[in-house]
Amino acid sequence: MARSANNLSSLAERGAIITSVTRRDLTSVGLAALLTAALLALLLLSPWHLTQAQSTSQAFLPSVFVQSPRPELTVECAAYPFQFFYADYLAVAGVITNRGSTAASAPQVTVRWLGENGMELASWTGAAASSFLPVGGQMGFRLQRSALTVPPFWTAVQCEAQGAATLEAGYQLTTTNVKAIGSGIRTVMGEVRNLTDVPTGNWAVVALLRDATGRVVASQLEQRTDPIPAKGSAAFAVTLDRDVGSAFSKVEAYASDGAVPPPTPTPTATATPSATPSPTATGTPTVTATPTSTPLPTSGWFTVPTVTLVNLRGVALSADDEGWAVGDGGVILRLRAGQWFTAPSPTTNTLFGISLVDREFGFAVGEGGILLAFQFNPLTSSQRWRDDSAALPPALQTISLTAVTGVSRTFGLIGSVTGLVYQITGTTSVVGTPPLTSTVYLTSVQPLGPGGLPLPLPVVALAAVSPTLAWAATAAPTAPLSPSLVFRWDGTSWGPVLTSTQPFRALTFREGRLLATGDTGVISQSFDFGDSWTTFPVAPITPLYGVSLGTKSYGAAVGQGGVAVRIAPTPPSAVATPVTATLRSDAAVSPARVWAVGDGGTTVRYVDLTVTPSTPTPTPTPVWQPPATITSGPNLRAVAAVSRTLVFAVGEQGAILQSLDGRNWTSVTSPTTQTWRSLAATPGGAVWAVGDGNTIGGYLGGSWSLAGSPLTASVPLSAVALADPNAGLAIAALSNQPQCCLVRTQSGWSYTPLGPASTRWQAVALQSPTAGWVVGADGGTSAIGLVSGEPLTFTSYPVPAVGALSAVAAHPTGVAYAGSETGQLLKYDPTVFPGWVTVPSPATSTIRSLVLLSPTEGWGLAEGNVVLRLQGGSWQVANTLFPLAGLPPLRGLAALASGDLWAVGNGGTVVWRASSSALPLAGGW
Repeated sequence: MARSANNLSSLAERGAIITSVTRRDLTSVGLAALLTAALLALLLLSPWHLTQAQSTSQAFLPSVFVQSPRPELTVECAAYPFQFFYADYLAVAGVITNRGSTAASAPQVTVRWLGENGMELASWTGAAASSFLPVGGQMGFRLQRSALTVPPFWTAVQCEAQGAATLEAGYQLTTTNVKAIGSGIRTVMGEVRNLTDVPTGNWAVVALLRDATGRVVASQLEQRTDPIPAKGSAAFAVTLDRDVGSAFSKVEAYASDGAVPPPTPTPTATATPSATPSPTATGTPTVTATPTSTPLPTSGWFTVPTVTLVNLRGVALSADDEGWAVGDGGVILRLRAGQWFTAPSPTTNTLFGISLVDREFGFAVGEGGILLAFQFNPLTSSQRWRDDSAALPPALQTISLTAVTGVSRTFGLIGSVTGLVYQITGTTSVVGTPPLTSTVYLTSVQPLGPGGLPLPLPVVALAAVSPTLAWAATAAPTAPLSPSLVFRWDGTSWGPVLTSTQPFRALTFREGRLLATGDTGVISQSFDFGDSWTTFPVAPITPLYGVSLGTKSYGAAVGQGGVAVRIAPTPPSAVATPVTATLRSDAAVSPARVWAVGDGGTTVRYVDLTVTPSTPTPTPTPVWQPPATITSGPNLRAVAAVSRTLVFAVGEQGAILQSLDGRNWTSVTSPTTQTWRSLAATPGGAVWAVGDGNTIGGYLGGSWSLAGSPLTASVPLSAVALADPNAGLAIAALSNQPQCCLVRTQSGWSYTPLGPASTRWQAVALQSPTAGWVVGADGGTSAIGLVSGEPLTFTSYPVPAVGALSAVAAHPTGVAYAGSETGQLLKYDPTVFPGWVTVPSPATSTIRSLVLLSPTEGWGLAEGNVVLRLQGGSWQVANTLFPLAGLPPLRGLAALASGDLWAVGNGGTVVWRASSSALPLAGGW
């Protein structure tokens, strides 16, 4: 019995394990304990026990169980997939609450993955980023693993939390002023307050976004080692792991003391909390708050612990707190979750510049003709910087490469000390089709233009938009008062656009705004790609060696003596950072965070908690731009946009055009000469095209590749639609051929025969990953079908007599529109009537394309180059301001919620309706 009692006591001291989905177990555990105690009491009072006590002459008192104080940890959690370095991961995030009678130390979370029958498929256990959870306290947690660690057919997760009981005092941290900013992938910002009387230097923040149902849909964990004073505060900004758009209702952040994995206890850390409180402090609570009466600043520069003492000369970011820095002696640093780490380097030569194309690909350049390429292998989840200097031509192999900029995996620029400028071209090898899975990146380098810049001036900075639009900033020669210049590349030659006696040091371009700065602290800016400039001296006059923009309106410039300039809608002025070392480079990818590096391994970051998601700026009314026509180009049939910085158009003879700024277009290598008929893209970066000869092609890692089709007949495929990278439908163009549909899943493309074989399907649109509309004609009559469910089923819908249907668009709310070859429009709105009805149409010719941005907003394209617009639920002919009627026939349309719109057609014609933010701005700061 003594052993049983000890075991129960030991269990209570270790802490209970409580699941988020079986809280009734609490009751059963409590009842079991009461029954056990009652049974023990009866045994102790039985005559047999009394006799035993008397025969051994030992005094005996009945045992009474006293429940030891213990933590009772309840946890709610959610799981979701996300991508990191183009590999699939699963995240589990949620909140732990201590409902017990004592604090918990070192909480652990176990995640159990369940199948449809409730059977456990896999489990994880990980630290919850805290060493102390007070009674009644809450903390967030986040665990992640490769998706390969869990079978793909899991249906639910069950989370359990366990923590050891502790009676020692611990840090109590809380968050305030929490908000989500930005667009796309959000940044959660706020401050952490230390409620205890001792400082802490090891803490973490877990940020969560929840949807309307309260489920966690995005999260991130940030570990920090900067100190928070006693009763003090610290700012934080965490970039989340996935883009949920506007599909979230609540933002939360939880602070906790500790690190992941759990920190090794130290004598000083455990002794401090109990030794600090003084008897006098309890009687004067107002006095204890006096030292921290200074409020936390809403913005400012903060130092970050350095991990090297060499001079750092370049920094580049792939996210707010993710990136790389380079410097003297070939040093390479990695920025991960807001902390710097030393990374292996293949060179000891000084590295002058670095540029990242995305999280997987980038370049660094240095003295003695050094060119490094950063490459990630998704098959092995490995990453490294590789010396690709052998790819350089002889003219560059012995001179210093001083600047680099990357635009995409197929285009970048490097500049040299002698004025030579070369183009970096990436090539991609795709393995395993279908599905497209892995890539291997190589580099090649070719001259850009005949012999580089017109003058042999040292290139100190580069900025580029596309192969036909780029800029190079130069420093002055050694002679005093010699001019420095900014040159512009127009696709054919370099020409000067800015001349200054200031030796330039830095250059940046973002969303139509071009900035240059240098030794005299003057910032020059242009809003028309360099045609005209304005200058702003910064007081006090300080050499500025780096400049960057996170958005068009926000960024920073840094320079000598640790001075920095915040670029914002207000006039810029220099401010001192917490360091005095010269800052040589800075980088930003959002309005809320800037990182800068400099001499002596100095690293600092700027946090701005005042930036709102959108800052109204007076801009011209969006208009259609003159057509960008590829000379004697093939006819284009479809266009699709991942974002304004990645747009594709496809057409006859296998033609594929690409734009990296929405305005300028280049032809890219196509894997086929068959005519492409349809194109689809998702915001996540998935792009698929279908066409004649049963052709299916996908875009991955910077290049196009064919995927095997499950159809054996060489039929033309007329349309493709995507709901997400692994949910798509494609249809055939001819009747009496294989039925609908080709289905895209995580395993690739497969064929599912659905619907009547006599229908000639013309268009397809998905409103969700498991539901989509297909439209066409059966003989001479309209045909509409709904493909839905798991497994997929086909439901035919009655259609008003409007003739053959040629276009369809759907929205996740269930609203859908279809257009006919006679110019008529149909609408499906399940909240009004569960069927298709005719609606007024301003078109009188074949409707070739429809796009829905919301249930009441959208665009259409009709034959004759007539653009239609849906506003407030009614269709009208759009005022294009540019005479589209005189152009060759337009056949495809793509639109973004930002207001950008593209139409493509015969002769390689592309026209763009630019959103306000893409047009040159009037005025300046």
